[in-house]
Amino acid sequence: MPMKNLLVSLVLDRSGSMAHNWPKTIDAVNEYLNSLKSNGADTLVNVTVFDSASIDRVRVRVPAKDLEPLKEDEFPPRASTPLLDAVGRAIIDLMERVKRDDEGVALVVMTDGQENASREHKLESLKSILATQQTKDNWLVIFLGEGLDAWSQASGLGAWKGNSMQYSGQNVGATLSSVARATEFYASGSSRPGTASNDVNHIFNEAARAAARGDDVSVKVKTIGRGAKAKEDKAPEVKETPVKEW
Repeated sequence: MPMKNLLVSLVLDRSGSMAHNWPKTIDAVNEYLNSLKSNGADTLVNVTVFDSASIDRVRVRVPAKDLEPLKEDEFPPRASTPLLDAVGRAIIDLMERVKRDDEGVALVVMTDGQENASREHKLESLKSILATQQTKDNWLVIFLGEGLDAWSQASGLGAWKGNSMQYSGQNVGATLSSVARATEFYASGSSRPGTASNDVNHIFNEAARAAARGDDVSVKVKTIGRGAKAKEDKAPEVKETPVKEW
């Protein structure tokens, strides 16, 4: 059954290393936010941008239909990456909200670097909280890592690897198009993330992952669910580049 209400919380890395692709990132983020106007649910949006100088909530529970586009000069990239603190604050905001009836939660994290500046939150506590919220309250948690081993990063945070993607900065548009379809899929009630924690193709299939990385594939990219549907689209298996975990 489709959700009546949806709260989307986007946590966006604005550290200095994001500068090389910032205009394209902001354009893609705006396209994603615009897609939330037509997902069938009454959608509210939080947007948090973060770096080591500050963690700022630049949009707070704004109805998707009234959302003003982000501007690239509104919060230019700078400083380092307090990823844990940014995600932790976003989680606290979500858990302390006044919950509406039949309200789903989608938490989307975008970063191009590993944690290097947090002071408030620890990995272990966030991992426990996110694992609980995904299972108990059926949160959709999506982790996007530019040039990172997103599966390891997401697993470290407690997010399911099936809901994570490594992406190339040049393909951020394709990446967030897949996220838009995943969010719509979630809001439609066709699937709840708590039912497929170990299914790596639960939210994104390999075609979507290949498009995000910029691989040359000739298959249709779409968001899929479980079981037989997960076999509809095929793409060459490409392993993500391993990096040292936190």
